[in-house]
Amino acid sequence: MDDKLIPVLVGAVLTLTATVLVQVVVVPWVQARTCRVERWETSVVELVSLLEEELPRAVSDCRSAAEAELTYRSLQDVADFDQNRVRESLQQALNSRREVNEVVGQRRRRMKVLVNRVTRVRRRAPMWRTFRVAQVMLTTGSAVPNT
Repeated sequence: MDDKLIPVLVGAVLTLTATVLVQVVVVPWVQARTCRVERWETSVVELVSLLEEELPRAVSDCRSAAEAELTYRSLQDVADFDQNRVRESLQQALNSRREVNEVVGQRRRRMKVLVNRVTRVRRRAPMWRTFRVAQVMLTTGSAVPNT
């Protein structure tokens, strides 16, 4: 009976060892990978939303605020206009431009965080070169928003 019991015990020990190894190593690794991919997908969706909607809108608002400021500056010292109202309007335009510049800065910082997060997971994706060009265009202001 000892000759038949040893292979069964060895098989049981090997099965237990393999089960423990799978539970301790493989399952956590697969769960971590799945969680990382889910976070990546969420980050990609946020990045697309930021690049297609939020950032172009903020850049457009920034340009509008800058144009308003330039308009009111050009009206300074023009005798046909009430200079008190021009100064008030200019101050409002300056405040508006500061606020919009802050929003653009926040969007750009958020974009950099999302880009870093997304590129860490899929570094060799072929679209990164195209994306970097678009990112440079948006951050330098050389892109024209579609609004």
